Formats: sequence, C-alpha cells, structure tokens
Amino acid sequence: MLLRRPARSLVSLVPSGAALLLLLAGSGCSTRVEIAHAGGEIDPGNDVDDVSTPLIARVSSKWGHVCSIDATSHLRCWGQNLAGELGVPGAAAFEPAPLAVDPEHTYREVCAGVGTTCAIRSEGALFCWGRNHGGPLATLDTDARSEPVQIGEDEDWESVSIGSGLACGIRAGGRMFCWGSQDFGWVAQPPLSPDALLAPTLIEGTWVAVSAHWYLTVAVRDDGSLWVSDNDGAFTKVEGFSGKAREISVGVLHAMVVDEEGALFHLDFSEGSTVVTASSPMPGVPFDGAAGSAYGSCAISADRRMYCTEDPAYEAPELAPLGAEEPRWTSVGVGNRYGCGAAEDGSIWCWGRLHSYSETPSVEYGEAPVRVE
Repeated sequence: MLLRRPARSLVSLVPSGAALLLLLAGSGCSTRVEIAHAGGEIDPGNDVDDVSTPLIARVSSKWGHVCSIDATSHLRCWGQNLAGELGVPGAAAFEPAPLAVDPEHTYREVCAGVGTTCAIRSEGALFCWGRNHGGPLATLDTDARSEPVQIGEDEDWESVSIGSGLACGIRAGGRMFCWGSQDFGWVAQPPLSPDALLAPTLIEGTWVAVSAHWYLTVAVRDDGSLWVSDNDGAFTKVEGFSGKAREISVGVLHAMVVDEEGALFHLDFSEGSTVVTASSPMPGVPFDGAAGSAYGSCAISADRRMYCTEDPAYEAPELAPLGAEEPRWTSVGVGNRYGCGAAEDGSIWCWGRLHSYSETPSVEYGEAPVRVE
C-alpha cells in the first residue's frame, strides 16, 4: 500500500513542475540517450581532467535541493541537506547559496532526487550521495553519505535518474541498470527491503530514457514504448498511451512525455501501469523534451521558451520574460514550491520559495525568476 503523498504545496503564478531537456542537455535528470552516441570532443584547454566539454548548463531538482552544472562542467548544490544530499561534508542542514561539490572533478549530468543526488563525471563514472534508505548508494546499508560514492566501476554511464530509494541509469548501448528499492516518505532508518537491488541490475531491453520520482519510475525503450516500475525494478509496459515517446519525465503520479513528432503529453497514472488520462497541454507547440515534478509541470519548447502550470492538466501559461530580453532556456527543475532554470548563456535562475523539509529556513526568490550567482 502506498503511503500518503507529499502535501500539495506548489505556489500559483510561478512555475511548479520540472523540465525539459534540449538535445543531449540534462534537465530534470531525464536525458535522452542516443544508442549510437559517440561522445563529445575533448577540450584540450581543460586542465582539470581530460573530459568532454558540455554544450550548455543544466539544473536539476525534485524536492528540497537543487544541483546545477555550469559551462565549465563544475557541479554545485544548495538547499535542503538533511542527509548529505548536497555532497559537501560539514555543510549545514540548509544551505541558501550554491556550494561547490567535488571541485577537483568535472561532471556532465546530475539528478537531484528526494534526499539523494546522483551525478555522472565527465569521463563517464557514476557517483551518488545523500539519503540511502532503500539502498540507492549500493553500499549494502542504509547509512547516508555526504561525499560521492561510486556506483560500480564502469565509466560508460550516459544518464541517471533517482526518485526516492530506487535509482536507474543507462549505460552505453542502451543498457539500463537499476538498484535500490521503493522508499516512500521520510522514515527512521528502515532495514533494506528484501526486494532491494543491492547492486546495479541489468533490465532487459534497449532503452533511451528513464525518469523517477516518489511513486513512479518510467523508462522509454528504443521503439518508443513506455515501461513503468513501481520502484522495485520490475518494469511492465504502460497501457493507455499509444504514441512513440522520445522524452519522459515523471512527477508524483503523472508524467510528461514528448513524442517523436515533438508533441507534448501529460499522462495521469493509476496505482500501477495504466494511464488514466493522456492529454496535450500545449497543442500545436513543438517541444524537444519535457518533465514533471511534484504536482505541476514545466516544459521548454523547441524555440527554448518555457511554459509552466501549477496543475499539469490545465493549459500551461507562458513564463513571464526575465527583464528586457527573455532568456533562451535549456533546462529546468522544480521542487516543492520553487523552480530553477538554466539559460542558454549558462546563467541559473530561481523563483518561488526554496525551503527545508521543516519549512525553515528558506530562500524567498519571489514570483519572477532571480539570477543565482
């Protein structure tokens, strides 16, 4: 039986969902993987590591903390830090300003989950840290970690997504692995579930995208079909959506999908693999990708404009321009009562109220996006 959902707490008139990703840009940790991916070019001027240079900045959030990767491939996190999810030993329980995470290394993808963070370094190794209920750190215990823990020894990870307890990632060739188990809500140190996947476990099929949140993990196969897990790693085919998905991002009990034609769909799930409703919140507007978080949604169109709504079933209003010129958005992530987006110039903007699980302290960004330095 599912536990009680997190309280509905999105503010009106500001974006309250999660995001879309652009091409191979990460956003809301739902990066699409190209099966024939050849990797980026090496930047000879990067003296930190011999790594690929990201094309754009990206940002990720699902609940109480935010993580971003800047144009130099460096990772920062801020917000709630009840279980070490910021990845900075000694950090306070709430950090209002971005902190550098593992500054000796560079990163290309990040997913800020529910109390846990996972990120892929530029060379392709995967690391996770923070809350470990359910076993998403693959350490065979439930102890939290405030420093990055490597998941396996492989260096060919393409994408990763984590909700609450279960993590899934896609490696080269479209091979998807999942580990951990369902873990709903903030509970006091439970034992590992007997169903926990104690190490990355191969999921049959060839996959191009995966996204997880509190109650759902949904993945896209290379034929465009959707598959859902109830957070135990066993995927079944989604019923009620006949299109061919290209991008997927999951909210609490809904998902935002972009099909191969660029159409955006909102899917409501029952407690299982059945889609109750499938609607198009922005008919006629082409999208490159989309995602949902909490109970709202945001998406970025093919021309890099942002659209958001508090209730994903309603037509999404356009986000107000920032100053005299509207940014061209590349990534957005929305948590509980706030959102953050990355602009094409690499800047990060946030709006709403970023707060800790206990409601205090907080950062009041306001209704209009504010640049985060």
